[in-house]
Amino acid sequence: MVFNSLDGDALDKTLSRINKEIEWHGVTKVKCMDSFGSWFFSPTAAGFFFHECVGHLLEYEQFRITGFKLGEKLFNTPIQIFENWESTNETDDFGVPVKNDICIIRDGKISTILTAERDTGSGNACTQDPYIQIMARMNSMFVTTKNKVDNIFDYVKDGIYLEEITTGEFNPINGEIGLSVTKSKRIINGKLEYAYEPMTILFNIKDLINCNVMLDNNYETVMSLCGKLGATKKIKYTVPGMLMEWSDNGKFIADRDF
Repeated sequence: MVFNSLDGDALDKTLSRINKEIEWHGVTKVKCMDSFGSWFFSPTAAGFFFHECVGHLLEYEQFRITGFKLGEKLFNTPIQIFENWESTNETDDFGVPVKNDICIIRDGKISTILTAERDTGSGNACTQDPYIQIMARMNSMFVTTKNKVDNIFDYVKDGIYLEEITTGEFNPINGEIGLSVTKSKRIINGKLEYAYEPMTILFNIKDLINCNVMLDNNYETVMSLCGKLGATKKIKYTVPGMLMEWSDNGKFIADRDF
């Protein structure tokens, strides 16, 4: 019944995704015992990173307990992040008009946050039912920079390719972030080598300022779901591939069960 309801294009995309999952399932994988200074994120994984690590930080309920301040520098590169990017929603759950294309990160600095006030909010108030409190939620994110690089993957001589991240958690009190990576591969001299078993990558959001971030010209738009405090919401992000160059701030946990 599901397949019969799909048109030609949607059916092709669905079958392609199923075939990719079957192919990945059959790939031999090893436990990650390596440590990398270079992390390359696919556009899909980069979108999850920016949603989980930056978007949630800048929602009012989280931001007010993080210790961060407006105008504070989060990235050492001139990244721009827009929320409600080309949003088709006219109002939020309070009936407040959605303010489109809000620049929440300007040149790497926190420029504003997402709010859920009844009268003066940014149009990001959302709830799932009357028993869940209304909170500030993301709708549609766009990430860019003035210094995008073509074929950024070619810059990675020794690192890890993070293809798919499925879950994540941000602790607004201490800044710790954990991202569950389900698909990743070793990069050696600009080529993908062997695959890794699922793992968790950990870092602190306050260390991003010490990390060199580069963005690619290859963009993808991804639809996903966000389950903040048990309230599920459809979200979208349009993000390029990303390279993060760490010194010693990031680490992996390779023995976690999923």
